[in-house]
Amino acid sequence: MIDRILLRDRVRTVLAALPANRRASEQLIFDKLKPDFPDLRADDLRVSIEWNQGKGWIDYRYNADQERDEWFLSERGRQKEGLA
Repeated sequence: MIDRILLRDRVRTVLAALPANRRASEQLIFDKLKPDFPDLRADDLRVSIEWNQGKGWIDYRYNADQERDEWFLSERGRQKEGLA
């Protein structure tokens, strides 16, 4: 069983590790988290992403070239993670 609270935090940890002004696809986030969460499913990740977005800690931009959303820490999320 996935620890949803820990997963929410780890989503931010992955995004915090990105260089400034970089974004991550859901697939990249999934791939980074999978070793620590062997039972991770795409819908578990989606719920954690949406939860963080609802708190205002992460946001996304649509990448038209790649036809996908790409996620990053918002300014509020950067503050939460001690990066601002």
